[in-house]
Amino acid sequence: MFAFPRPNCLGLALVGCLSCAVPAAEPPALEIATEGLWASDIRLTQTTGAWNATRGPLSGRLSIVGATLGADFRPAAYERAFFDDRVLDHVRFSAQADAQWRVASRWTLLGGLGGYDGFTGYRSAWVAEYYRQQTAGLPGYRDAEPRGGNLLGGFRYEYLPSAGFLETTFGYSRDVIAPSYDDVIDPDEGLVGYRALRSEINTLNWRVRAEQALSPRVRASMEFRFTSQSMRGPRFTGIGSVNYAPFNRLVLRLDGGYATERFELPTPLPDDPPPVSTRFNGWWLGASADLTLGRGWSIFASGRHYRDTGEIENSISFSSAAPSSRTWQGEAGVRWQSGAHSIRLSGGPYFSDYGAVPFNIQAFGPLYRDRTFTFFQLAYQISL
Repeated sequence: MFAFPRPNCLGLALVGCLSCAVPAAEPPALEIATEGLWASDIRLTQTTGAWNATRGPLSGRLSIVGATLGADFRPAAYERAFFDDRVLDHVRFSAQADAQWRVASRWTLLGGLGGYDGFTGYRSAWVAEYYRQQTAGLPGYRDAEPRGGNLLGGFRYEYLPSAGFLETTFGYSRDVIAPSYDDVIDPDEGLVGYRALRSEINTLNWRVRAEQALSPRVRASMEFRFTSQSMRGPRFTGIGSVNYAPFNRLVLRLDGGYATERFELPTPLPDDPPPVSTRFNGWWLGASADLTLGRGWSIFASGRHYRDTGEIENSISFSSAAPSSRTWQGEAGVRWQSGAHSIRLSGGPYFSDYGAVPFNIQAFGPLYRDRTFTFFQLAYQISL
């Protein structure tokens, strides 16, 4: 599924996400899902095939994803003399294997391994094209070949059988990204080439989640995440949700979360400018309702709002960091299940609203503009 809510991350697959819970044990099943997200200048599609199986105390899930990314590259008005318009088309493939092994009546070991090849979102493809055109023909440039992999492990403890559990996972991921570039200046010849900046990201994740049935009709969960990324400050995230069934056919859900990150440069030397300390803050709130109609039919609807203060910015000259953003997402759909077969169809609007673009990000103004997206998803599952 596309990674809502932040628009910069649209197109990220569920595979490769270290913070996602390993799926619960379930009967052998084959799932196929296709989805799309479109705006006037952005076109994203994704198709996922997944196999779930259980054998004794061991259960697992294997997911294979193919995705396409289309975007219209349009430079800022003041740079049109130096850049060409271009239609970007990229393909991404990814795979993820997750497993659970129940080693005791209340203890389950969790593990996962995955990887991908290709751009994970339209923003990274747009920025890569900007630097490709800017640095064409000069030493130092290399073609962007984004790819990455992840590994996770952890355990789950059921402190209340079938009613409450505590789960924790530790993960590591390595991503090769399309780098930005810095000028290489010769005192006598001027600009002689470019120097690639950060091109690899190493990330450590720790996740703790607790879920418990508070009554026959109420179930709640709390989750804490800690993320440490190379050349970034630590990020802390808290997520909570409550499911409430006022009667047997209706389930209501409320969820929300908050994330914060702080980055501070080292203490400067006497002649250096003062240190820069910036903070990222983001929060979201969502609600959904699922109503069973009978004869295998259900309808559902959801909405979510997200807001943040913008990516951490420590550059005083040129940067591609995203400004503050707000998004709204609405979704409605229908689900049908009969015997071993299940079909789910949904769609809705997705609105992104960026804050003012600072002077040092003006070159990326066309990327960080407000958009109205249309979202569509069709999923089929068969139990074998």
